[in-house]
Amino acid sequence: MPTLTRLLTFVALCAGAILAAMAALVAFVEPTPAPVSFEVPIPALAEPAPPARTGAAPVGVASPDGVFDQAGSVIAGPPEGERP
Repeated sequence: MPTLTRLLTFVALCAGAILAAMAALVAFVEPTPAPVSFEVPIPALAEPAPPARTGAAPVGVASPDGVFDQAGSVIAGPPEGERP
């Protein structure tokens, strides 16, 4: 039990020292405001970025007649059970 008491006393003293240092900073240090300026780019005036190429397969549009890509080419036919 004396070891636990010594440990808790040491932890309490360390916490007290940290709190005292923080209180001293609050009491004795005055912040000095300084002007800050930086440029923010406007996206509407910037050059448009080229579309990203991921190398993935084209995204298909499903319909009852099959799956088509954006150009209208057939990617896959209709499901097996639904062929005319």
